[in-house]
Amino acid sequence: MNLLGIAAIALSTLMLASCVETESTRPGWQESSSEYRAARYACENRIRDKIHADRSRVDRVEFERADAWRSGGERVKVQGEGRFRHRDKGWRPFEFDCSYDAYDDRITNASYRKRYSGSGGSGDFDNEQPRDTWESRNACRNAVRERVRNKNPNAHDIHWRENSLQVSRENRNRTRYSGKGGFVGGRGKKRSFDFHCTYDFIDRRVIQAKAKVH
Repeated sequence: MNLLGIAAIALSTLMLASCVETESTRPGWQESSSEYRAARYACENRIRDKIHADRSRVDRVEFERADAWRSGGERVKVQGEGRFRHRDKGWRPFEFDCSYDAYDDRITNASYRKRYSGSGGSGDFDNEQPRDTWESRNACRNAVRERVRNKNPNAHDIHWRENSLQVSRENRNRTRYSGKGGFVGGRGKKRSFDFHCTYDFIDRRVIQAKAKVH
């Protein structure tokens, strides 16, 4: 065989290897392979655990799609979509990213974020409105009332001024109420107070309540 023939064979072999490598780095590569299954299984489990840890009222997590490809060496990148069911808010769609080390069989990074249906794009679940329920408000109202009575034993008709109420989010599981209130003190004198109260939805209790009487 002449040199030209040998060169042609070598070039063909190189092109074939290049095609195989290119195919293996595209999303959705070798979905039947054990490496793909291991990466997807590990990443979905990690994302599921993160969602349950972050959101106590989620009772179900489902994965709708997962693409995987090599991102260098033994690292495998997994991206996909899914949804989780919140007991108060229903199903919420999300996107996730995950990095898996095939050599050490471990997750090196995993995160998820809100997925918007129809309009595209994604966002942070932590930018949602604060949780506000009758239970949390009532618990804080009672705690603030108790703080006022501790300083003013004769106080009665203790109430929040609803038009001053502010509800804010401290973190995923805590809501803070603040505002002004009033009560009737000794000799029928009307007095006012400022208050703030933080309610924890995991422990289902008030963790801090203060009232400053004027």
